[in-house]
Amino acid sequence: MPSLSLFDQAPAEGHRLAFERWLEDQRSTGSLRQPSSIQVYRDMWGGFTAWCLGQSPAVTLSSLDVRDLQAFQAARFGMK
Repeated sequence: MPSLSLFDQAPAEGHRLAFERWLEDQRSTGSLRQPSSIQVYRDMWGGFTAWCLGQSPAVTLSSLDVRDLQAFQAARFGMK
């Protein structure tokens, strides 16, 4: 019987794939073209992903709700 990993990467992969799909959609509509803008969005998403996965329990995209978004904003602006 194979052992299970203690560190499940599935939530991080879900966040990464969601961003890549969003980015592809933005590129296909011509809404996002500049490499510097893409990097800003990538960095912002990375911060959001880190926050989500740092929560206990981790916030997945399927469990995300308005309270999670409010808590993320509070943490970003030092109000937590």
